[in-house]
Amino acid sequence: MKGYELYGVDHYRPKSLLENLVTTYSNLFYCCNPCNRRKGNYWPARSKEKTLYVPNPCDHEMFQHLRFKGATIETRSTAGVVAEELMDLNDPDAVAYRTLILDAITTYEGKRVELKKALLQIRAKRTEGTVTADAADQAIAKPDAHLRQVNGCLDRFVGR
Repeated sequence: MKGYELYGVDHYRPKSLLENLVTTYSNLFYCCNPCNRRKGNYWPARSKEKTLYVPNPCDHEMFQHLRFKGATIETRSTAGVVAEELMDLNDPDAVAYRTLILDAITTYEGKRVELKKALLQIRAKRTEGTVTADAADQAIAKPDAHLRQVNGCLDRFVGR
């Protein structure tokens, strides 16, 4: 499955319960398909307690409810607990996947630092005159191309 197939549109207020909001833009959220399935038709109107809602990024400051601690999601409120439990946000497979992504980001960031350092050294040698401009340009080409690849990977990992 491709990355863009992993996400879809969630009806924050379930369309089965509130049909008049099916096409209301403020009720539609970009959501991963597993969370969308797990949330299902949950809506706090079904519960007696007003704190038993799933926070959303347009109406709530998410950090008040949930936060990442490494690859796991930590709850900070009753609504955060509801969201974490309902959508099984710390499912072992999800935590393993987030760990993999965090490790990849760390690896690529390290590679980026190495490549930038190598490029600076080559440019310094050209400036000092210890290598010719042609030799420096040839030496720069490979790490520069690799740096563009690394930056592209990091952009994809962090959602740019």
